[in-house]
Amino acid sequence: MDSLSPDEFQSFLDTSPLDWSIFDTGEISTHLSTQNFNHSMALAHSIASIADKQNHHPDLLVKYKSLTVTIMTHDVGALTEKDIRFATAVNELIKESL
Repeated sequence: MDSLSPDEFQSFLDTSPLDWSIFDTGEISTHLSTQNFNHSMALAHSIASIADKQNHHPDLLVKYKSLTVTIMTHDVGALTEKDIRFATAVNELIKESL
């Protein structure tokens, strides 16, 4: 699987309804504000379900009123099409939950 350059990934970022940040480490991350801890956990659980279906597992940081999702294709050490598919699924999940 080939890595994507930040410029190639930028078109996804420009059209995403969520604010994804790209890092020099080859990761993207989004920070979601939630209603409370239970809401954070429910979103984390839903994202875990997506991760299992896609066999692509993010780092999730659950806090009282927030959830941070960080992804990259670890075996490539960079962003790939797999990350775009995963981030798009997260975007859809969050859009549906609002």
